[in-house]
Order: sequence, then C-alpha cells, then structure tokens
Amino acid sequence: MLTTNEIKPITKKFYLLLLLIIFLHGILLSNNNELPKVLILHSYHQQFKWTSEITRGIESQIGEICDIQVQYMDTKRQFDSTYQKLLFDLIYHKHKKHHYDVIIVSDNNALNFLKKYHDTIFQNTPIVFCGINYASEQDFEPFQQITGVSEEVDIAKNFKLIKKLQPRVDTLVIVTDETPTVSRITKKLSAHTQKANRHFGAVKIWDHISMHKLEEKLSDLNANYAVLLVLFFRDVDDKYYSYRESARRIALSSTVPVYVLWDFNLGYGTLGGYMVDGFEQGKAAGEMTKRILQGEKASQIPIKWQSPNHYKFDFEQLQKFGIDLNRLPRNSKLINEPYSLYKHDRQLFWQIITVIIILLVLSIFLIIAALNYRRLLHKLAQNHYYLRALLNVVGEGIIDVDLNKKIKNMNYLAVALTGYSETEARGKKIKDVFDPTPVKTPNDKVAYYLLRSKDGTSYKISKSENPVKSKTKESGYVVAFSDITRIIDNEERFSRLAENAKDLIYRIKIPEGQFEYVSPAAREILGYSPDELYHKPSLIRQFIPEQWKKYVFSRWLELKNGMITGTYELQVKDKAGRLKWVNQRSVLVYDNDGHPVAMEGIVTDISSQKEVEERLRESNLALEEAKERAEESDRLKSAFLANIAHEIRTPMNGIIGFAELLRSKDTTPMSQKKYINVIQRSSERMLNIIDDLVNIAQIESGATRSRMEDVDIEILLNQINDHFEPIANNKGITLTIEKDSNKNLNKKIHTDLYKLDYSIRRLVDNAIKYTNKGEVKVHYVITNDKLEISVQDTGIGISKANQKKIFERFVQADNTPLKAEEGTGLGLAITRSFVEIMGGKITVESDVETGAKFTFYIPVK
Repeated sequence: MLTTNEIKPITKKFYLLLLLIIFLHGILLSNNNELPKVLILHSYHQQFKWTSEITRGIESQIGEICDIQVQYMDTKRQFDSTYQKLLFDLIYHKHKKHHYDVIIVSDNNALNFLKKYHDTIFQNTPIVFCGINYASEQDFEPFQQITGVSEEVDIAKNFKLIKKLQPRVDTLVIVTDETPTVSRITKKLSAHTQKANRHFGAVKIWDHISMHKLEEKLSDLNANYAVLLVLFFRDVDDKYYSYRESARRIALSSTVPVYVLWDFNLGYGTLGGYMVDGFEQGKAAGEMTKRILQGEKASQIPIKWQSPNHYKFDFEQLQKFGIDLNRLPRNSKLINEPYSLYKHDRQLFWQIITVIIILLVLSIFLIIAALNYRRLLHKLAQNHYYLRALLNVVGEGIIDVDLNKKIKNMNYLAVALTGYSETEARGKKIKDVFDPTPVKTPNDKVAYYLLRSKDGTSYKISKSENPVKSKTKESGYVVAFSDITRIIDNEERFSRLAENAKDLIYRIKIPEGQFEYVSPAAREILGYSPDELYHKPSLIRQFIPEQWKKYVFSRWLELKNGMITGTYELQVKDKAGRLKWVNQRSVLVYDNDGHPVAMEGIVTDISSQKEVEERLRESNLALEEAKERAEESDRLKSAFLANIAHEIRTPMNGIIGFAELLRSKDTTPMSQKKYINVIQRSSERMLNIIDDLVNIAQIESGATRSRMEDVDIEILLNQINDHFEPIANNKGITLTIEKDSNKNLNKKIHTDLYKLDYSIRRLVDNAIKYTNKGEVKVHYVITNDKLEISVQDTGIGISKANQKKIFERFVQADNTPLKAEEGTGLGLAITRSFVEIMGGKITVESDVETGAKFTFYIPVK
C-alpha cells in the first residue's frame, strides 16, 4: 500500500498532465473553429448608400460564417496619382500580412487596382466582383480565379417604362455628368438615344452644365417632358455633389417626374424606374463567395452577365404626379407606401381580431349577466308598481317577450320610441311593434339599428336581447334598446369633418402632453399616423426642427400656465425629414375650477402659400434687376452710338482730307507717301470698327460658328509680332514674344484660327495702346491639350472696380483723367465671347499704375 508521501508526487504529476491535455485541446478547438477570412474592397466611401447596400447584401449571405474585413478606397471624392500611391501603400501595409480566402471587389476602381497589385499584395487569392459597369471578358483576362456579377443599367427598359407610365410625354431629358462611371455607359446611352425616337419626339442630353443652371432649366419643364437621371456627381464647375444632394436638388427643382437608374437615388423625391440594386449586387457576390468557401473554384462558377435589376418606385411621388399604380410592371417594389397591418403582418392582424372578438364575447357575457341580475330583481321584487316605476326610470327601452315572441310588457321609453301604447302592443308579435333594421359598417359589422315608430319617425338605436329563464326552463326574453340618434349624428358629423379636412385637428392633454385625438390629416402634414402619435407622444419632439424648439418650448410653457397666443406660424419636419410651413390655431379647454386640462387646435399646411410668397418676392427682385439692366443697356447703347459716330467720322475725315491733298499738283513724292500711309492707317481703323460691329452682331444673334483648322502657333505669333512691333517701337516700348521652352513639343494645334488671331491681336493692341513706357510681353504654353496665352504690359493698369466692366459691351475703362483712347469699347467683349465659344476662359490681373496681365486658355488638339 502507498503511503501519503508517495501519493503526493503522483498526484501532482497527474494534475500537470491533465492541465496540458486541456490546454492542447483548447488550441485544437480554436483552430477548428477559426472562421474563413473575406476581404471586401470597396471603390467608394462608407457613407455612400450604394456601397453600404452592397455590404448589406454580402453580409446577408456570409455574415454569419465568415470573418469579414472591409477596406474603403474612397475614390469617388479623390483619385489623383498621389492619392493612388498612398492608397497602395496603405492597402499593402495593412493587408499584405493577412491571408484571405476570398477578395470581394465592388465597382471598377477596385477591380483596376487589383489588376495592378493583386499578385503583389494578395498572391493567388480568388476574386469575386460586383458593381462592374458593362463588364466584358477582356476586363478579367489578368486573373486566373475570378467570378462575379456585372452591373448594367437597362436604358431601353426605362424608355419603355417612361412611355408606359406617361403616354403623353413627347420630350425626354437625360441628365448626366462626365465622371468615369458615366463614361463607361456613354456609348450605350448614345445608341439607345438614337432608338428612343420610336418612343419620344425628342431626346435631350444635359451633361456639360452647372447644378444652378440645371435647376433653372428643370423648373421650366411642362407636362410634355420627363426626366431620366443617370448620375450627377460633378457639374461643369467641377463641384462635387453626393448622391443624396444631387437626387434631392434635381427632383425638388423638376416640375415633372424624375426617373433614376440606381436605387441609391430613390427616396429623395425621384419617382423610380428599372434600376440597378446595390443590395442584390452584394447578395449575388455573397452567394458566389459562399460557393468558393464550400470548395468550388472561382473559375468554375459562371459570371453573371445579366445585372439583377428591379422595378422600384416611390409611392408618394406616384401619388404626387397622379400616376396610376395599375400601370406599374408586375413585381414592382414600392417605398413610402402607407402602412397596412394586414399586408405587412397578417398574423398580428388576426391576433388583434381574435382579441377583439374575445373582448366582445366577454362584453356580451357581461351584458347577459347584468340582464340576468335584473331578472332576478324582478322575481324578488313581487311589487308590480315598484317594478314599473323602476323600469320607467331606466334610460333604455325595455320589452318583455314570451316564448311565442309576443309582447307582455313595455316600459315608458319603449312606448315613446315605438309609438305604441303598452295596451296596443301587449299580445302582438314583437316584429309588428319593434322591428329595427341593422346598419352595417364597411367591415360588415353592425354600427347601429334603424327603428321606425308607428308615426314614421326614425330613431338610431342600440339593442340587445336576453332570455328570461326560470329554474327549470326558459320563459321568454327581454329586449333592451337605447336611442343613440344624437350620438350617432354628432359622431358622423364630426367624423366627416375630421376625416375630410385637409387641416390637422388635435386635442392634447395638459400638462401631460399626450394626444387624446389626432385627425387623419396628420399623415399628409407630418407623415405620422394617428396611432403612432397616440402611442408615442415623444414623437412631437421629432417633428419640431432644432431652430424652432426654443420657440415651441416657450409657447408650451405659456400653455401650461394657462396662457395662449392664439394663431402663429412655424416650420415642422415631417417623418421623411422635409420642412413644412404650418399655421397653428389653438384654444384651451378648462375644467370646472378654471384650470386648463387640454388644448384643442388646428394645424394648416401653408407651405404652398409660403412658396408662392417666396416666388413673388423673387419675381419682384428679378423684375427690378431686369429693369435696371434694361436702363443700363439703353444708357450704354446711347453712349456707344455717340462714340461710334465719332470713331467712324475720325478715320473718314483722315481719308477724305489726305485724299484731297494727294490731288494737289504741288505734292512731293515724300509727302504723297506720308499721305498714303495716313489713308492706309485710317482705312485699317475703319476696317477694325466694321469688323467689331459685324462680330458683335453675330455674337448677339447667335450666328457665330467655329471654323476649325490646323494652326502653327509660332508662325501666328511671329505674324502678330511683325504687325505690332513697328507700332510699339514708335511709342518707345518693347514687344516681346516668349515661346514655349519645350523644343520637342508639336507647335501645331487644331482650333479656330480667326477667333484665336483676333483675340491675341486685341489684347496686344490694347496693351500697346495703354502703355506709355516699358514693355509688352506675350507668352504661350501648351500643356495637356490646352493652349494658354498671356499678354502682360507695364501700362496704366486697371482698377479692381473696372476689371469686371471692361468685358462688358460698349465699355472702356481708363484710370487716368485724360481722354479715353480711341476704340469702340467692343474689343474685350468680343474677345471674351470668342474665347468662351472656343471652350476657354479669360482672366485679368491688374491694379492702377501696375500694368495689366490678360490670360486666356482654350482646349486644343
């Protein structure tokens, strides 16, 4: 037998062995339970609804079986070369050390990133893609293990849909921008636009446009138009807009329905369409990922070339534009549809009905118990006169009927309502005296009974029938009924008023702040149903905007103290977050002690009135501005006519005068040459005036057209230098042409020679004209398909106040007290118009006595 000292070492070793076994088992168990790792590489940022919907779709399929890591590239808002390098460094250092079982990429930028760096960062990890615009086999040639789902908008179906929902539409306006996403669908859009003439009289594409100008044009559309929003993230001014702001502003400005191609643009005032669904894209990618994790190779899973698109619409917008729901395609999805308990949760609906029936049955049992108690009193009373008196003071008509359905007794109220005396009625069948007709509700429930008395008077009554039983058998039954005519009439009158009123009618308890009554108009004005407001009194805080809370709180304190301000206007925020102007009219209800116990009021939606007032105010301002512009235009044109007469008369006098001198026989050859030069300069000046008048007339009438041709910029500038260098030398100033330092650059460009030549000459001519000493420098550079030309002088300069005016027609700016230089005041106005017609822009940098620098750039090929 082992002793205690011998057992202790053995026991200690046993425990150590047991701990080791448990530790190893835990390691093996943790390894067996380790979830597969999946990386989601998103092209865009987390707050972008399209991206979040794709994530939600993926997680619906693999969220419970995978360890999902998400990386957002945020390339919609930033994607220059510097950012791409930083992005590579981030993803490389963040994910290189991890092993992922599958990489899911969304949208084209993420896929293009993997084309460059997949092998560098992720080795042979299989790829599942989604959200790739118009995917083709060539997009996936660099990858061995790849599958996924294509993203493709169906423009043709949307054309048919628009024509189906709005048969009278004649003109379709397509709104889009010039972002990389849109550029991938431009070819398809152009092809479908050509075919759209089968559906519409005309198709207009608004792409190269600012948001402000787009809103103005949308607000002028009539009922013959419809709008199809492709994407509008960046306008012509290079200003970025989120999908939420873009869709909201376009829908808010448009007077006609706005259809969309992506579901993230739905819910901000747009109507809907046959659209790409981000959730479905993510769901399809998640299903493919699950198959790969279950052992299939990505290359063996067919790519889904057909984009999983759906018909989706905003119920509120369908109602707003009066579009019949029966016209919608089958299986269309609706958002903002009024809540229906029966439609959304039938099980709960029938549970509520069951509870109501049980309560009704319980109520009937209670009534029967009450009548039985009354019958017991009748048996115990034994005193007929006491019973008669008792029945006559009951507020109900009572008829005692035997087993043969003949009347035995009636109380005073039954006599009054039936028109029969008790003596007349006794012994008659009850139907001959009391035969009310049930009036039912739309739910096939009895609302009340209509009783016609002997003299033809109608009463609205409630009734009940209860049997009269003895200990052994039934002896008959008792009919009890009440006149509820006034109650029913009042209820129907108030119900009609409240149900049909566009104004919100309410009653709030004081000081609790709970709603006792809310009319159905709450849905239209606030977006909340009466039941929501009954069960959640705190919702009142949600439809009071932050800027109005202090004001409303002060009014509430006044109400609690028995004071009321009567009528006032304020803004509220409905359930969808839209601000509305309302007119609030309230009265206090007092108890017998004079304390306020409730507030009753009416809320009227005056948003339309406010909009009309705002439009009137804006119209008045616009009319005033138009009047001022017209007066200014008349003044400038009058000054112009006076100036142009002088400008024409001066060279004409020179031509006529020196021509007369040439006719003189005493004129020497030297003088003849001098006179001919004067006549030539006067003729050139006259020709410039005529050119300016012709050019400004063409610009005003919109008849200016571009004539594109190949131009050698160095030759052109040399010609200009040859023309103006003598003029500059005569004034004692230097004219310098600075050429592009890049000798290998092709100096030939494709542009409008006349407009380019005119613009440079005008700027050089003005620079020499207003420079008395120093130099005039012309510099040009060609970069990235853009020609930039600057003309800098050391002349009198231009004040800040005059820098905007100098580009206006008929205006000359001169900072000196001397007489203005010769000219029509049209040169810079024509130059700016020519530069803008060529797709460019002109700017000026100057100040008084510091010279001026005019710079313009135009796109070239």
